[in-house]
Parts: sequence; structure tokens; C-alpha cells
Amino acid sequence: MKIKMHHHHRAVLAIPAAAAIFLSVFAFLNSSDSLAQSELSFSEVWARVEGNTPSEKAVKNELDAAVTGAARASRHWFPVLYLDAKGYASNDPGAALFSKLSQREISAADFSPTLLNQPDAQLSERVALGVNFPLFEGGMRVAQTQIAQIQVQAKELEEKATKNAIYLEVARAYQSIAIQERATKGLHELDKLLSDVLSRYHLGSKSNPVGYSGLLGLQGLKNKIMGSHAEKRAKISAYYGAITSMASGLPEKWTPRDSELISFSQKYFTSVSGDSRAGDAPTAARLGSLKFQSMEVASQASDRMVTLEKARFLPRVGLFAESALNHGDRGTGVSHTAGAYLQFNLFSASDYGAVHQAQSSSLAAHDRIDEAKLHETIEVLANREATKALEEGLRLLGDSSRLLAEQTEVAKKLFNSGAMNALQFAEVLNRRTDLLSALENAEIEYLNAQVVLSDHSGHSRIIQNKNGESHD
Repeated sequence: MKIKMHHHHRAVLAIPAAAAIFLSVFAFLNSSDSLAQSELSFSEVWARVEGNTPSEKAVKNELDAAVTGAARASRHWFPVLYLDAKGYASNDPGAALFSKLSQREISAADFSPTLLNQPDAQLSERVALGVNFPLFEGGMRVAQTQIAQIQVQAKELEEKATKNAIYLEVARAYQSIAIQERATKGLHELDKLLSDVLSRYHLGSKSNPVGYSGLLGLQGLKNKIMGSHAEKRAKISAYYGAITSMASGLPEKWTPRDSELISFSQKYFTSVSGDSRAGDAPTAARLGSLKFQSMEVASQASDRMVTLEKARFLPRVGLFAESALNHGDRGTGVSHTAGAYLQFNLFSASDYGAVHQAQSSSLAAHDRIDEAKLHETIEVLANREATKALEEGLRLLGDSSRLLAEQTEVAKKLFNSGAMNALQFAEVLNRRTDLLSALENAEIEYLNAQVVLSDHSGHSRIIQNKNGESHD
């Protein structure tokens, strides 16, 4: 069917039949795929990712190692019980004499100069059971225990931070798919409208400059839409691939159910409180991200290192006891020893400067914490202000989208009646294409800002899935 238009629209150029067939087949395949795809909520997707990534498994094993290390360090005050057993043959004069003494079988004849200087080789055996009970070690073992406990706390926060980072990345990818799908749907509607117009447009001959210019504008716009569509499909494929690589048991084909951006952000992201007006710092500046909290706790270990290094210059005091069984060719003797000891390093060149080194490391750790705190505060303030602007921008873009959709319908009627030429109609469609791109970019920026704010909130909103329900 040909559309009747004013005389300045008359020329002939129709879209090739093969292209029309391709569009029909493409639309059919898309509709078939959508029927085969299942919708998954974000909580359902997260349930298939949580605990499945190598980074989560690695930090979990590191935490287990830290807990075991802290338990070992906490037993430093336990006495050390040891068993020492040995057997030997020797003709050493001293060893031979004291072996007889240990057996409590020495006689006057054993003090003969010949026997003392030239003893026969003797087989001796000694078994000793002893205990060492440290009472004071300068605070070194206590500091080591505290460091180990701090490392456990830091690892616990690191585990939460790792899980939260993965959670946010999955949420970003999930919602990015929804954003790209919305943009793709809008482009598909424009492409369908444009294809319909081109298939019935017969005024594009070069002899009619106005009509031919309109045709070029329409064809250029179609190429622009096709290129943008291909770009978005590539992004969608990449986001799906990212989630699939982290998940286990996902359906082969699925689509996001939680697609509305604002409600998704409110449900799955954590906000940052605080009023940036009048200089009120946000909560994140006081509490910090989970990663920041892990760094802050870990820095406390550097303070304990100063105490540990000072212990090098303090005495160590303890008790000891040992019972020994000495056996030889004359008999068996039993001996008991008990006492106390004091150990004090009066000089050790390698120990000098250790305290200063630990103090410098501690100061550096706290400086790094201050730097991270400042960086996070700046990011929170910037993204919080950006969120306010983006929310208003998204509202205005939504209104503009509705207005442009209405304008498109009016322009289509004007174009069909001949009151608007093809170049003018192409400009209307082009503005709508640009609006779709602007809306997509604003949504991506808003999503990224929400991810940053949620990360810096100091709280982890990891949802636990039970019977298909999600909980904060």
C-alpha cells in the first residue's frame, strides 16, 4: 500500500524485501527467546553466587588460618613438657666417668689414673622427662597473642568486605542488564517505526533533493540505531557472562525481574546518612567501608608490634624441672632437677633500632588510615550530591521521554499527511534516540553512585534467601 502525499514527496525507493524478511525473523526469534527465558529476582541470582567465588573461598580459608593462629598464640602461658631420650657409646674420659656417676655405681677403683685416662668404650642410655614453665617474657608472648586476635578481627571484616564487594558487583551487573534491556526495547520500537516508514517511503530519488535528503536522514538514523543496538547487546552479553562466571546453577536463559532502578536501589543498596550541608560529615566518614574498617583494625597490630619489640630488652623468668633415667653396663640411676631461671640479653646488635622501626611502621599505618578516610569521605560527599542531581535528572528525562513519545505520534501523523517532510521527521526520531541514550547514561551513573554509597556506608546489606524471600 502506498501512502498518498503531496507532490514534493513523489519518488520511488522501497526497502529491499530481504531486509523486511530479516526483520520479521529477528522479531520472531526475539519473541521466542523471551518466552523461553525465566525471570529471576536479584535475591535468586545472589543465592547462586554467594559463597561460590574463589575470592570468598580464599578469604574464608585465611580467616580459618587466623583463628587457628590466635588459638595457638593464646596458649603461650601453658608449660612446655618434653621427653628427651638418647643412647650412645663413648670412650671419652669425661663421658665414661659421669656415666658411672649417673648410674650411681662408681667405686674407688674407677679413680685409677689408667682407668680415668684410658677408659673402655661404654654404652649409655638416658631418658629425661622435663617441664619448662615461663612466668614472664617481657610481654612478648602477650603482644603476639593480641596481634593474632587483631588479625582475626581484621580477617572477619575482610571476609565481610569481600562478600559485600561481590554482592555489589553482582547487583551492578544485574541492574545494568535491566538498564540495557530497557534501552534496547526503546531502540527496537524506534527501529520498527523507522523500518515501517522506509518501507513505504517513495520520494527518495536524487531528482528530488528535499525527498532524497530526507531519505538519507532516515537511513543514517537507522544505521545509528542498529549500531547502538549492537553495542547494547554486547554489553548485555558481557554482564550476563560476568554473573554466570561467579554463579552456580543459573538457568541457561534468564532475565532480571527486579528491573525498576529506584526501587531496586532502595531494596538492595544501603544508604549513607548525614547532612552535607553545614559541614556534617556522612556516616561513612565516621564508620567507613568494610574494607576501611578492616584496615583500621589491622593497623592496631602495628601498635602492638611496638610492645613486642620493647620486650626484646626485658628479662625472661621461668621455672623448670627434669627427671632423668640413666642406664649403663653397671646399672640404672635416677636423678631429679628443679629450679628457676632468668634470661636477659645484655647486648644484641641486631635488636637495636627495632623499637624505632616498629614505631615508624605504626605511624605510617595510621597515616594510611587517615588517607583512606579522607578519600572515602570525598567519594561519599561527591556521590551523594550526584545522586540528588541524578534523581531529579531521571525524573525530567522520564517526563521528556513521555513528551517525545507523544510528539513522535503527532509527527508521524503529520508526515503521513504530508505536512512534515522526511528530514523533519528524522530529526524528531533522532531526538528520541538521543534521549534514550541520555536516559541510559543517567541510569548507569545513578547505579554506580548507589554502589559507591552502599560500599562506603559501613554496613553490609547481604540478603539471605529463604523460600524465595529476600531479607536485609
